[in-house]
Amino acid sequence: MKIREQTQSKNVESAWRDIFSDLSINSIIKTKGFYDIESRVIKRYYEPRIACKIDFREKTPKVLSEHELSLLAIENGVYRIAKTDPFIDINITNRIDNSEKLQPKSFYLPDHIEALSPSYITSESKALDAALTSKMLDYVFQDEVDLILRGRERTTSFDFSLPTSRNQFLNYQVDSVQIEVDGGYEGKKGIYLIEAKNELHDNMNIRQLLYPQLHYRQKFSTSKSITTYIMFYEPETRYFHFFPFRYSPNWYGIDNSQYQCCMLYEPEETEELPSWRELKSVQVNPELTDIKVPFPQADNFHKILTLFCDLRQEGPLTKEELFQNHSIVARQYDYYLNALRWMRIVEVEKGGRGTSRSYRLSDLGSRLGKYSDTDIVFEMAKIVFSNDLFNKYLNSENPYIPHSIRIRNRLETKSTFERRTRTIVSWKKYFRRLFDNS
Repeated sequence: MKIREQTQSKNVESAWRDIFSDLSINSIIKTKGFYDIESRVIKRYYEPRIACKIDFREKTPKVLSEHELSLLAIENGVYRIAKTDPFIDINITNRIDNSEKLQPKSFYLPDHIEALSPSYITSESKALDAALTSKMLDYVFQDEVDLILRGRERTTSFDFSLPTSRNQFLNYQVDSVQIEVDGGYEGKKGIYLIEAKNELHDNMNIRQLLYPQLHYRQKFSTSKSITTYIMFYEPETRYFHFFPFRYSPNWYGIDNSQYQCCMLYEPEETEELPSWRELKSVQVNPELTDIKVPFPQADNFHKILTLFCDLRQEGPLTKEELFQNHSIVARQYDYYLNALRWMRIVEVEKGGRGTSRSYRLSDLGSRLGKYSDTDIVFEMAKIVFSNDLFNKYLNSENPYIPHSIRIRNRLETKSTFERRTRTIVSWKKYFRRLFDNS
């Protein structure tokens, strides 16, 4: 019987609670300082590939976070649970909110490049290819670089230390753990590793950054420095955000002083871009949104877009498959899925049942998926503002809302209505930032 069938009634949270209860993990950590658990043991409760994928702080199972515990791989199929904090904070939100102050450096793809277009960068690997080909990476690294590696491999042996909650240090000895590098580059001055994301995150697990850096420091016999960067790509604005990661036993995190923002332009871009003025003329059309699906309550529209792009590239996907690479807590999964279903661009896979049901693009979603990223967002915005309640906010910050509109959108309760209006304001701000080019 497959793992998914065995655990259909169990989620990751309850699986980890059962693991802690059955194995008395907390009491062992109190005496030993850590607990090493094998994936074959975890597999009795849940699929280890999903249960142990904790790329962001929000993904930490509650039973771990309640006791200030973390989970890090130390060998192939072995994980260490300990009182350490392997997450770094990334000051990305304030920079985006003050986007008018970013003043990104402009870059263009060479004239002879036809197979790669700034309007159709649909994956992290394509974003990296564009950054390399446009010489953006040369600018960020202050070095002329070439691509030297990409993909997965198992690590050499290395060790590192993290501070514990008792102001001591816990040593991690790592060997043969699988890592993945989105892009590795070498120039005359150094070697540069990039962890690329097409979704903005305010934190990240150092495993994605530190393990490759220490591995290649051991593997390459070189006097060159090896530096790791996080690169966030925003497909709607074509902004590339670069944050260098630093590690020492006493401190690890992001070097904000070396942050760089770049933008990719179309050569001789003459096509008139979609505008906020066009959106303000959108007419109400009750048929374009699904009133049977809960009214949107997912405030971050950029994450909605990235989930749509994931389904476009990899769907159909179950909830856990869709959300495992996103810094979204489990209780909000339905918020984001329902926003896509409310726009009628995602639907439940026919025949799907229980917790293993899958989601896919609808016929409308499949048509949108063929557009450029900017046009996808604009078409989504037109659907959103065709809703009578959203439409009221197009020309006003605090419009009068007739009770009949609240009833139609199933927002009779005052507190619920006020919470949903916060989502409306957040989406409006997002669309206006992208399309207000007046």
